[in-house]
Amino acid sequence: MKSLFTIKWSPVGSNRKDKEEDTIFWWDWWLLAIQDGRVDISFEQLLIFVFGADAVPPLGFTPNPSIEFYDQEPGERRVPYSSTCSITLFLPRGVESDGDFTELMEMSIKCSHGFGKV
Repeated sequence: MKSLFTIKWSPVGSNRKDKEEDTIFWWDWWLLAIQDGRVDISFEQLLIFVFGADAVPPLGFTPNPSIEFYDQEPGERRVPYSSTCSITLFLPRGVESDGDFTELMEMSIKCSHGFGKV
C-alpha cells in the first residue's frame, strides 16, 4: 500500500516539512497496524476511501496516487479526506501520536458515506 503513493513534500528544512514527516511516520505505523490487525480498518476500506475501488487495477492507477497535506486550523479538527478524481489522500500536518492518527483515519473512513450511499 505504501508504495502506491507519491508524497508531495514541502521544501526541505521548512517547519511544514518537519510536520509532514511526523504525519508520515504515523501513516507508516498505521499501515503496519492494519496489516497486523491492530486497528479496525481493512486495506479494502482504505482503498475504497482513497480510490473509490476495492482493489488495485491490474494496470495500476492513472494518475499515480499521491499524499498531500493540509494545516489544522486553530480550534478546529479537520479529518483526512480524499479526491477520487485526482487520486489524492489529504492528511493533516503534525499528527502527534498513533492514537490521534488512528482516530482521525477511522472517523474519516467509517463516517464517509461512500459512493451511492448518500
